[in-house]
Amino acid sequence: MNTLTYPQFRDRLIEDLKSGFPQADISSIYLSKTRGRSYDGISVCFKDKNAGPVINAEAIYSDYRLTGDFRSSADRACQFVSDSMERMPSLPFAQLNDYDRMRETLVLQLIPIEGNEELLEDVPFRTVHDMALLCRFVMEPSAGQTPSLLVRKDLLDSFGITEDELFDDALEFAPRNRPATLQPLEEVIARMLGEDVPQADSLPAYVASVQGAFMGAAAVLYPGFLQDAAALLGGSFYMIPSSVHEMLLIPCSEEADPKLLHSMLCNVNKYEVEEEDLLSNTLYRYDAEKDAILVAESGDGPLH
Repeated sequence: MNTLTYPQFRDRLIEDLKSGFPQADISSIYLSKTRGRSYDGISVCFKDKNAGPVINAEAIYSDYRLTGDFRSSADRACQFVSDSMERMPSLPFAQLNDYDRMRETLVLQLIPIEGNEELLEDVPFRTVHDMALLCRFVMEPSAGQTPSLLVRKDLLDSFGITEDELFDDALEFAPRNRPATLQPLEEVIARMLGEDVPQADSLPAYVASVQGAFMGAAAVLYPGFLQDAAALLGGSFYMIPSSVHEMLLIPCSEEADPKLLHSMLCNVNKYEVEEEDLLSNTLYRYDAEKDAILVAESGDGPLH
């Protein structure tokens, strides 16, 4: 039997899914994801929920190329849809069309601009040096997960709001939905290891994140957060974007060498941080007097 080409496989899979899920609208879609993880997919939207999963058609086709068994691949896709719907929380259609209700679920997400250019064409964002600040709606937890919906430009049009209104609301509600945390690094490490960690002789460091830690780097952009951190740390401080989940804050002092901190950041990003968690290789400094996030400088100029 001749192997189906990808377009043939995708079209046949769509027809198969339509037979299996007649209550859903099923169509081809290109899904923009962070860090080049975009893919050609198949959207399965259930009419009674106005929601549904997106199947990674490219991944399923790769398996089909290995086996040549279309039925097995189609069954895998159907099982994925069934499993996804069991885990998906119920969200009334009316709520998705009611911005006054949806805005109360807004959270913020900070991602790198580099590698996400394609995604950023479709979403409203704010530029923070080499990072982009995005907005998401978070849903009620279900099956141990907290689903979220990235706010795209077409959603703004359907809500009839501007980008400025979106970000004003996100800055109001995100600190309520995911409260910021600022803890000594030693305490965070001790909690992770489940044992006491001796006080280090190295530079004092604090971890800035949110409760739950997921996508917590955006906490540094909450209203008043940097000013409160400066009061705790005794003034200006370096900001190390260690991942999309948190930032390390280190007080500016004679002992804090920006070149060394920058080298540490780059090495950790290169060898320790997963690609999808990378945020930036740029060392920043919060200037408490100017109330501004700046690119840290050494005697040789800005560090990137």
